[in-house]
Formats: sequence, structure tokens, C-alpha cells
Amino acid sequence: MYYNHRIINEKDATLKVCKFGGSSLADAKCFACVKKILSSDRARKVVVVSAPGRRFSNDEKITDLLLGAYAKKSVSDKIIALNAAFSRFYGVAKDLDLKIPLDEELKTIYENLREGEDYVVSRGEYLSAKIAAEYFGFVFYDAKDLFFFDGTGAVDYEKTCSAFSKIKKYPVVIPGFYGSDESGKVKLFPRGGSDVSGSLAAAALNADVYENFTDVSGVFPVDPSFGLGLSPIKEIGAKELSRMSARGAKVLSEGALFPLAEKSVALRIKNTFRPKSDGTTVSFNGTRKRGLVGVCSLKSKARYGFTDVSAVFSGAAYDNGERGALALKEKGVCFTRQFVEDGGETLVFSVREKDEAAAVAAVYRAYSTKTAF
Repeated sequence: MYYNHRIINEKDATLKVCKFGGSSLADAKCFACVKKILSSDRARKVVVVSAPGRRFSNDEKITDLLLGAYAKKSVSDKIIALNAAFSRFYGVAKDLDLKIPLDEELKTIYENLREGEDYVVSRGEYLSAKIAAEYFGFVFYDAKDLFFFDGTGAVDYEKTCSAFSKIKKYPVVIPGFYGSDESGKVKLFPRGGSDVSGSLAAAALNADVYENFTDVSGVFPVDPSFGLGLSPIKEIGAKELSRMSARGAKVLSEGALFPLAEKSVALRIKNTFRPKSDGTTVSFNGTRKRGLVGVCSLKSKARYGFTDVSAVFSGAAYDNGERGALALKEKGVCFTRQFVEDGGETLVFSVREKDEAAAVAAVYRAYSTKTAF
């Protein structure tokens, strides 16, 4: 269930929690962009960071490099692979002219390899936050001392809120993606957990606004990578965004919405590289205007080699799938399903993976207007 969010004028906000994803921290130039964003608004007092992401199309994310390194069988092979991953941090620190003691940090990491995969993988966010704190002039707080999991693996919200209440000095930088289990060992959130870390921080601190910065200017009706040239959605209901995330939209992890709803924290999704763009405001106050929200795609779990293309509606769908089926007729066999969900209906079309881009475009065109074609 979603509750009404507080209506916050940007100028009146006194505490904003900002989360910057991996694409926003991929290299030194990205860190510089983030610093400029933070310095432009004194209310941005809490920053949650991911590990550096891809710098170019065939690059690898730090998290994936660390997962691959830990999977190596011998300790020597692990260290060789880890050295390659951690060299990215040396490069960023050098380019930013920082004197951060990375050698000492890596020595500690190598001495604690026995702590397990979660510990090793979490060092991507940890070192990212260490560099960010030094460069921004913020206080570093370790996520293991702020985010807590109970014996079932769920977030211990009460203990987490209590830990955040002890933060007295601002502004701060916090690594995302991990916390501590009941025994005190580092435990990871699921992938996409930095979004959840940021929203938990915002809720625990009763922030006015949670700003989730990424490499796109908000939520789009269709993934911008498909090249349809659409504008971002200015305002979207939390229910619709949750449904789009579950169907393949990659802007925000679905689990990030619930902590914000509980504390009525306003949510903005913004672009690190176009910070003056309005982005998308997510409303917890009911649903948006009736009609097509967007079209998403996700690899089918039921049929090998197929992709599920979903038309997500606020309210009732325009038909039972006839328009979409007609638009996809030339693509061959198409299996249509209709779901009645909280906030509206969703039509799902299963198409061959090779036809994904064309199918997404065809379904969007078929339903972008209510008038029959």
C-alpha cells in the first residue's frame, strides 16, 4: 500500500538523500559531475554511492569484476583478478589528485578474504565511498554500521533506523549495497540493492526528498536505448513504476519504493549528466492519469529464446491485446496474456528475442493513443 507523499517545494527541503549509481561514478570525470551537483544544493547532506560502473559499452562493472575474482579457485588467482579490479580505484584517485591510502585498504581486504564473497564484492562500494568522502569533503560512514539484516535475511528496519539516528555530523557519504547480518558479518543486498540502501537511508532519516541519480533523465515510456526519441515521464505513480520495474524497466529497483512510501518521502529520478533536467517525480498519492504508462521488455522465464513485451496501463487496458497482436502479426507467433494488477492492467506479448526492439516499438505505437487504428 502506498501513502500520500509530502508536497515539498525544492527550495523548502532541508534534507535530501542522494543516491548515485555506478554509471554516475564510472571515472574521475563522473565524480567531478557528482561533486558539482552536491555543491549546488546545501540540502544534499547524505550521499549513497554504488561501485563504479561501465565507462564504455564493452567495459565491465566493478561489481562483476569482483564477483569474477572471488570465483577464482586459488588465492593467488583471486589476488591477481582483484588487483585488476582495484586498479580502477587507483586511476580515479590519481586523476582526482587524492592522497587516499589505498595500499592500506587493499592490504586489509586481502587479509580478510576468508570473510567470504559478500565481503569481497562489497569492497567496490566501500572504496567508492572512501574516495567520494575524501573528494567531496564529506564524513564517511560504513554501511555495515548502518544497515542491518535479521536472521531471515530481511532488513531489520528498527535497528537500521536506530543506527541512522546516531549520525550527528553532516554531510556524509555511505556505501550502498551492503550491511551487517546478525553475527556482524558483511551481507549484500540483492543486485540493485544500492537503490534500496538509498531509500532506506532516506526513510530512516525522515528526509524531505530522495533523489536517485542515474544516466537517464527519469523514467521513460520506452527504454531510451530502443531509439524512439520519447521524452521522460514528468510524474508517475508509485504503483505504475513498481509494475514497470517488475516487467523490465531498469531505472529503479522495485524494492526501493516501499521504505519511501512508509515515511512519505518524496522521490525524484534525475540524470547525473543533465542535473538541471526535471527528471521524473514519483507520486505515492494514488495513480496517474488513465492510459498507457509505458512498454517494457524482459527475457521470458517460461519460454526459452523469447522476450515478454509488456504494455503497462494505469487503469484498464484499451483492449484485450488485439491491437498488439495485429501490430506483431508479421513477427510470427505471439502469445498474449492479460493481467489485472494493483493500479491497472498489463498486456504481455511473447516474441522471439531477435524481434525485441521492433516488437517494443510496434506495441508502443499500437497503444500510445486510445483511438483505434
